[in-house]
Amino acid sequence: MIVQDEAAAGGVEKVCAEIAAATKDILSWEWDGRFEAALTAFTQTDIARVTQAFAPVFPHSFDAISIAGAPPVVRGRVSAMGGLRGDQRLLVSAELGGAMLAAAWWPWGGGAKVSVRIMLAGGTGATWQAALRRGFGIA
Repeated sequence: MIVQDEAAAGGVEKVCAEIAAATKDILSWEWDGRFEAALTAFTQTDIARVTQAFAPVFPHSFDAISIAGAPPVVRGRVSAMGGLRGDQRLLVSAELGGAMLAAAWWPWGGGAKVSVRIMLAGGTGATWQAALRRGFGIA
């Protein structure tokens, strides 16, 4: 099982590295231990560029109402974060070897800024978390 997890987690790492590379001139990433997620924040002026970079990876988007139709593992992740409110949304990738990436998109400051936390929905454990961190270049 560990070998299978390592192979699947490699897919997560690759996708995260692609996101980091596509946004390297506008985003910097750090680790959010509270949500076990890669965290970034940016201003309203970069929303279009970030949205464009995220679009190929995150084909699914849920808000506070539509989250009821999300896969159970995604709904569980949202529940653990306290739910979605107002303009918050959750962007979700296709399945990556037993896990999905979920990007919590949280506007704040009257919409002037957005925080994004990219986390796993599914794959758990040190192997998966390490792949997420490596993909974003977080020590």
